[in-house]
Amino acid sequence: MDGLIYIAGSGVVLFLLFKFAKRIFFKLLLILVLIALAIFGLYYFKIGPFQSNLAHIEVVKDKYCTGKTPEICDCIVNKLEADIKSRFDHSEINEMKEDRIKCAYVFQKSMAQIATEAKSCLKQTDNEKLWSLFIKETLQVNNSVTEKIEDLLKEGKTVLDEKVDDVKGKKEDLDGRY
Repeated sequence: MDGLIYIAGSGVVLFLLFKFAKRIFFKLLLILVLIALAIFGLYYFKIGPFQSNLAHIEVVKDKYCTGKTPEICDCIVNKLEADIKSRFDHSEINEMKEDRIKCAYVFQKSMAQIATEAKSCLKQTDNEKLWSLFIKETLQVNNSVTEKIEDLLKEGKTVLDEKVDDVKGKKEDLDGRY
């Protein structure tokens, strides 16, 4: 008789659990769909973080040539603008405002073309750190993430150097036996 009560009780509990889980699941699904629609709406209507094409030269120029770091404007942005204008006419540059992928690709290629010249210009003004700052800001990567990655790389390099030194020591010990 006790077994029948346990079976009936567990059946009722499972029934209630599925009944409420179904409601909770559909509420969560509805919330996720609403969030996805809101993000799509922000992107489609270019609101908030999707407001402007951050890789477009005009946006970059507005950001850095009116700010507090004229070295970035002089050494990087102006050279970047000159490189892009030498490869594309005005109408093509304006068309890139709408095509973010093409704009990002052109930005990346032009950055690669001017990198050494821009770095040497920044070196002349003792502002070499501004290159990495510019790269971090234009990549739109959270700076704390890049700092963590840099710290991990430094730690990894330290550990690797220690292991190399250890292996070299063992090798020298073995070489000494021959």
